Amino acid sequence: MLTMEEKMSILNRQAMGINDLVKLVHTSGKYKKCMNVYITNLQNTIGYMYDEKQNNFIAVNKNELLNDLVDSRMYDIEKFYDKLQLKLEPEKATRIKKFIDRMKNEEDCLKDLKKDEIKLILYNNKEVISTILPKISINEINDEVVDNKNIDL
Repeated sequence: MLTMEEKMSILNRQAMGINDLVKLVHTSGKYKKCMNVYITNLQNTIGYMYDEKQNNFIAVNKNELLNDLVDSRMYDIEKFYDKLQLKLEPEKATRIKKFIDRMKNEEDCLKDLKKDEIKLILYNNKEVISTILPKISINEINDEVVDNKNIDL
């Protein structure tokens, strides 16, 4: 789904690549099937995820939503890295690998930091998401919507 240039750009941004990936696939409107998460309030514990069975967004635990989103996008970044690491400068490849390892380490607070950053990205782009979503027909969403864990980027 993403171009080689987009994948390389994400990898070249190293630790900020996950932020760029979330912006690109979940808020840009370029990949409608990925516009399936929504945060409307920073003060509560509720986020919204599209449920294809109900043809609507449903309230979910915001922390779980962000965990799933970060894990899914890190999986994508790992796939990009595995496929493209030989095209990267050796120093950047080393930094990306270190970032991936840190994100897997439960004792490292980097994942929590990235979750907070992504929460703000989704919140700050809620208007973009809310203006694009009404323009997407229910049939278009049903044809394209996917679980965050199964997006083939």
